[in-house]
Amino acid sequence: MICNIAMDIDALPFSSRYFFPGFEQGDLFVRSTDSLIFALDSCLVMTAAGYIPFDYLYSLIPGIADLHYDSATLCWVFNFIRCAEYSAIENLHFHQLKCIASAANTFGFHSLQILCRLALRCFKNQYPKEILMLAVECGYHSLLPTLAGTDLIDVPLASLEDILKDPSIYRAWSLFRDHRIAALDCVKGHHATVHAGPNCVTWASEAATTYLKLERPSMMDPSRIRQAFEPRGNLPACCLSALECWRKDAEEIVQNLPTFSVILF
Repeated sequence: MICNIAMDIDALPFSSRYFFPGFEQGDLFVRSTDSLIFALDSCLVMTAAGYIPFDYLYSLIPGIADLHYDSATLCWVFNFIRCAEYSAIENLHFHQLKCIASAANTFGFHSLQILCRLALRCFKNQYPKEILMLAVECGYHSLLPTLAGTDLIDVPLASLEDILKDPSIYRAWSLFRDHRIAALDCVKGHHATVHAGPNCVTWASEAATTYLKLERPSMMDPSRIRQAFEPRGNLPACCLSALECWRKDAEEIVQNLPTFSVILF
């Protein structure tokens, strides 16, 4: 348990203007990076975290824990644990949500961590790299399978080495990506066996176009693979049949790939 030094508010050498509005009463005192003080009810903090998660040992002001978050972030977090009115989490900008998710992890507010995990999924396509960093650093590992299903899996592994610091996560991400690269090669190899007419000019052009769609590991996903086999315009029956056969072969290959969860857990 982190050391707690509670003080009476009357003993603090400040006027009320140094307190964040609405947080003037309590028996625990913390300070934001923009130097505003929050007075909190220790019972509510204990209920949310199971212990007092604030470190008073190295405080600049005795009895007031210095936290590494700004007042806007702390206001949202502390309003959540005391069930006061706060902005709906789905209305937050990503960078606000990221700070709140980090704070929830730092303080061990488990209910808020669950809510943040759900909310972060909404930003998986806009900010996959930032969410991956947060997932690794803060232990939001249930987000990893979701992120592996985005375009982030197309990024060369060397570009993510500074984020994938956990050896088990690095191994799982690497294996997941390698499986999909191998599947790409396997799917590509089927183009020569699905068309009965080797001299069909239309098929040669259509196969080349489809080939170009099969360059990224992210295409080896059950929700995406069909997109690679959408025909261009009107094709002769022989080419449509071949494309459909190729698609079915590809879907079977993709369905047999191990999921990220299986590899990691």
